[in-house]
Amino acid sequence: MKVLQNWLSIVVLAVLAILGYQFWGSGSLGQKVDEHGRRLETISGQSTRLEKDVSKQAEALEATQQRVEAHTTRIDAVEQRVQRAEAGLKVVEEDIKAARSASSEVKERADKLEQDLGSLRENHYRLEKQLGDEHRARLHADQAVEQRLKDLEKRLGVPPPPAP
Repeated sequence: MKVLQNWLSIVVLAVLAILGYQFWGSGSLGQKVDEHGRRLETISGQSTRLEKDVSKQAEALEATQQRVEAHTTRIDAVEQRVQRAEAGLKVVEEDIKAARSASSEVKERADKLEQDLGSLRENHYRLEKQLGDEHRARLHADQAVEQRLKDLEKRLGVPPPPAP
């Protein structure tokens, strides 16, 4: 009997140990479930905040994309204006080159005309001097002829012609 009592007390102790373990395990399981519940609530709160942040960031991203599109449109317009301005500048530069070329041609012609004018002035002065010299020589010759005529008229006794 004592053996039976020993066995029985071992079985009772084992049952009590199992029940205690279950009680402790169920208590700790409850705590674990509660802890996991709190974690889930925390994660749920964080998830809600993150969803709000993501939606705000999505709205900000959309606004930024709209601004980027607007800036892209403006940049395209500016690039077109720059291209038109560059084309205009090329035309003006070509006109300036043509004007400079024409200017240099005109300057060369003006220089040539100035040289020709200088030559003509020199020729004019020389011819004027030459004509003056010839005129004086003829005048002197005419005076000499006139004097000889007067001398001849005196010798011959012919009256002098009336003055004009």
